[in-house]
Amino acid sequence: MTPPCRVGAGLLALALLAQASCAHTSDATPGPTEPGGLTADQIRTVISAEIDQVQSCYERALARDATASGRVVVAFVIAPDGSVRGAELGENALDRVAGECIRRAVSTWRFPTPEPAGDVSVRFPFNLSQSGARDGR
Repeated sequence: MTPPCRVGAGLLALALLAQASCAHTSDATPGPTEPGGLTADQIRTVISAEIDQVQSCYERALARDATASGRVVVAFVIAPDGSVRGAELGENALDRVAGECIRRAVSTWRFPTPEPAGDVSVRFPFNLSQSGARDGR
């Protein structure tokens, strides 16, 4: 099995500290984009492009509880066609509604097709707070 890759992403309006670990689950020979069949930059690009969905979920949590903050971990699989399948909450320090909102958002994301082809397992923690932007790398 290939070693995990690390991915970071930030958001200006919120402190979203994010790192992902991913593992390629195909038996294909490792290629130039290993580990995981996708580079950290490819994963980071998609998450950065879609991060407004996570921000929206968090803002709704703040409307329910002005002190809401904490870590939400979403584990998911990027299928060989780039779709997300099997998104699950691994950890949720926010309310149930916010965690489910983030999980549903991630489940709609599209990633590049992994090369070599195969499933890519990702575990992505979002650390959400109102304390300003910081980079999670």
